[in-house]
Amino acid sequence: MDDSGTPVEAGTAAQAEAMVCDSEFLLLGFKAPWCPQCGPQHGVVKRVQARFRDRIRFAYLDLAADERGADAFSVSALPTLVLFRNGKEVERFTGFTPAPKLISSLDLLLGSG
Repeated sequence: MDDSGTPVEAGTAAQAEAMVCDSEFLLLGFKAPWCPQCGPQHGVVKRVQARFRDRIRFAYLDLAADERGADAFSVSALPTLVLFRNGKEVERFTGFTPAPKLISSLDLLLGSG
């Protein structure tokens, strides 16, 4: 995350994989400019990030910029959000995910030890 409170852009699949490995908690989102629900999902993530910014890293990978990311992370639909803990996937959301569901999942993730 940068100082503006916006999820960081991963840039490439390789950079996203490095973020997964280097973060205790990471919410990695996948988007593309042609995806109609990706803009609203990004807005939800920005709002949720304000609540968890000190404990969870937030990042996005634009699949239009690096299509290899879809294969690397087994993404078959957009938007997709994946929660990682210590480099391991713990939950995945495919399609638009409302803020209450995302907050509940993040609360559970953080409370699990």
